[in-house]
Amino acid sequence: MVDPAEMHAGTMAPMAVASLAALVGLFVVLDARAADRRLALASQRPTVLLATRLAMVITAAAVATAVSVAVTVLLRGIAGSPVSVDGRSARGRV
Repeated sequence: MVDPAEMHAGTMAPMAVASLAALVGLFVVLDARAADRRLALASQRPTVLLATRLAMVITAAAVATAVSVAVTVLLRGIAGSPVSVDGRSARGRV
């Protein structure tokens, strides 16, 4: 039987990364509201505004995810394979 304390980081890390990425996306969108209104008044097309904001949110979430996974790997000593950072294969080794 696997000790829950040993698998905690493997199960909680993906949840923490997803939560952080969602918060980053939320703050990017909320901060961009005033700028989007000004761009819309300046006759910027709504599709361009949407594509730009989605690209910003995706980039910010990807950066937050990469940093969170890197810190988790460094602090918990998870093996170096890309599969081990998703939490499923790391449960028994963390």
